[in-house]
Amino acid sequence: MNVSNNNINRHILRKKVLEISQVNNQTLLDIGAGPLAIIAARDFNCKVTSIDISKKELDIAKEDAQKEGIDNINFDLEDATNLSYKNETFDSVISYCALHHIPINKRSKFIRELFRVTKEKIVIVDLNENGFNQIHSNDDYKRVDFNVLENELNLLYKYKTFKIEDKNIYICFKFEKIKKQFELAEIEKLVYNCRKCSELNIELPNTSLMGQGDPEARLMFVAQNPCELCTIERKIFYKGSGEILDKGLCRINENRSTVYITNICKCHTPNNRKIRKLEIDNCKPFLEKEIETIKPEIVVPLGKKAFNWFECIDWNKMIMRDDYKIYPMSHPAFIIRNSDLLDEYLEKWDVLKE
Repeated sequence: MNVSNNNINRHILRKKVLEISQVNNQTLLDIGAGPLAIIAARDFNCKVTSIDISKKELDIAKEDAQKEGIDNINFDLEDATNLSYKNETFDSVISYCALHHIPINKRSKFIRELFRVTKEKIVIVDLNENGFNQIHSNDDYKRVDFNVLENELNLLYKYKTFKIEDKNIYICFKFEKIKKQFELAEIEKLVYNCRKCSELNIELPNTSLMGQGDPEARLMFVAQNPCELCTIERKIFYKGSGEILDKGLCRINENRSTVYITNICKCHTPNNRKIRKLEIDNCKPFLEKEIETIKPEIVVPLGKKAFNWFECIDWNKMIMRDDYKIYPMSHPAFIIRNSDLLDEYLEKWDVLKE
């Protein structure tokens, strides 16, 4: 592979790391000035601070950024084991193949400093054994011991791991809510890229719509599938049914930002036809992942399809399951057709309040 192709591959790998790390529109600290800062600023609309302990490397990085016409990167001369920034200065921090440049006795301090200055997460990318031996077999650098790294991260908080070619990626989160938001975004990407059902997820209004709300919600509402207006407006429960739902939430002192709302099927069906069993089955893994991520205390199936999905037996009766309770209710659309039952319907919400 020639030099030009090597450069292209380096940029592709860094872009993939940034995509996995979910850093769009964030303030980002880049450890070890290099191409990643330019890619993050240019392609992910990040406001980047790129640091290095070497003034020479910083000057090279500045020159590269100027050639690209990038002006939303600050370049600072910093020791990553003793950063001058205040706590939680940046949304995310990324160390791309910088850890193996740090002396072994300073690596723990390095990791803790990165964690100190981030609000959401740190991303540590480094070479696996094969990759390291190919590049640094004759150098004085010491390969990253990933078992030691995992022990260090475990002392900070929960993390997720990914692999890309000859590199391992560790994403360590600051809080549980950040971790759940990250995992829901992963599910959302799977939902939007799903093409299992031939008529669905093609373009508006038949495109998919992910669940919405608080990742740490105690209450999770599960309905059938989004209506046409929902997919166009990108809002679950829009207009009529949404107004009924909002009244119920208000009655129990909740709102859309404090609960989580989703559907058993993520797509609007053409011409408002009924969703088919195959479509429900195809969407099943997404809902299972949502429940696993949210970990709600109570799941509220809304309507017959959701009632059947959860294998409920009686309406408006609390059911105990292994990991959560279930309280099945009529779909708000039923009340639109039977407005005289609104007061009686809202009274059934009181169980959730209690």
